[in-house]
Amino acid sequence: MVANNAKTVTGSYALISIGDHEKRLAAIEKLCPLEEVIRCDAVDGDYSLVLLMHGAASEVIEGFVDSRVRPIDGVENVDICEVELVIEHEAASCHSEDAEGNASVAESYAFVEVDKDSFEHVFQKIESLEAVVSSEVARGAYSLVVRLQGDDFNQLDRLIDNKLRPLDGVLRVRQSRIIKKSEM
Repeated sequence: MVANNAKTVTGSYALISIGDHEKRLAAIEKLCPLEEVIRCDAVDGDYSLVLLMHGAASEVIEGFVDSRVRPIDGVENVDICEVELVIEHEAASCHSEDAEGNASVAESYAFVEVDKDSFEHVFQKIESLEAVVSSEVARGAYSLVVRLQGDDFNQLDRLIDNKLRPLDGVLRVRQSRIIKKSEM
């Protein structure tokens, strides 16, 4: 259920690969202040940055990515996943912290490709996992974008390996651990 002050908007995740990881911080500093950006996280794994953007149509997002993201020094590839977002307040967070502002909490994204015949079952199972902070149905490179939070990365790795990957209908899971700005 959507709260009274919440609104649903179309958005997209841009999964950005940067060849030289030393250039991540400079990219974040360029992207985070932009009004189209809701969230920007440095990550490890298959991607270097995960950018959550709002936009009315895929053409708007593609135009933004082509004009503002791809020209950034070091950007090699950008995968796009369109999602429907529920925005509960206008203030956006460019860097992750838990509800208490605790930077020691481990967070990861899981980008999940799901067989279309098993989607509802898989989505419900993932939504019920305690560590799930958010899960969004996506169109594009992946079927679901899931953000997980736990005490440490070992806990999140075990959850992905033991509870998410084995689900019937899950074809592929790519994990990207969120790197806190203080750790860059």
